[in-house]
Amino acid sequence: MISTNFTEKLPTTYTLIIINIVAWIILQILGGSTDTKTLVELGALTSLHLKLEGEYWRLLTSMFLHIGMLHLLVNCLSLFIIGSMTERIFGSFSMLLIYVMSGFSGGSVSYAMLGPYSVAAGASGAVFGCLGAVGSYFLLRKKIMGEVGRQSFNAVLMLAGINFVFGIIVPSVDNWAHIGGFIGGTLIGYGLVPKLTNTYLHYHINPLERWLTPFQRIIAGLTAWGAISLVAIKIGNGGII
Repeated sequence: MISTNFTEKLPTTYTLIIINIVAWIILQILGGSTDTKTLVELGALTSLHLKLEGEYWRLLTSMFLHIGMLHLLVNCLSLFIIGSMTERIFGSFSMLLIYVMSGFSGGSVSYAMLGPYSVAAGASGAVFGCLGAVGSYFLLRKKIMGEVGRQSFNAVLMLAGINFVFGIIVPSVDNWAHIGGFIGGTLIGYGLVPKLTNTYLHYHINPLERWLTPFQRIIAGLTAWGAISLVAIKIGNGGII
């Protein structure tokens, strides 16, 4: 079982939490984290700014902004729990890649479905990406890990499913960002799952891992992630109906 505690050294997870908190404080100082003008000025995601101004950098900045204290607290707590697992499994640098790239794909899919005058922000797409990456790990390792691996993989699916349903029920939740982030994180995580070094366990390797080398998995994951993000941006721009 994977455990989490505050004394463990998880630099990426803690740094990301701090960045999100500092960004929220800055929002509060400059006009309020629920003020639309302030959110847009600091980099929240809006359809018009991407479509008309080409400000695609908002796909990155928006994942560090939060609308209200509750939004911040929920995402930071989720990031601590899920991000800790991700960083422990993949390492600090890979966890950072998963977070940022999942946030980007989540923002891209959100942009594809965003209304012309809506404003989107939050780390939830990136957090869902971390969850997807953890799911990829347990998918490839559940046969080796036995019952613990299978239960952990099922828990990831259940947690994701519950949150997706919650996103459907609550209108203000950007479920498209969650979906885009989860898919993106699953793909990136598939490419970054650490190579199995114990040769005695090779006969238990999942076929998804046996068919491709680690480098090929990285290329496959990046290619699929890039394709989804680009298609979503194209839809957002009105290029695909």
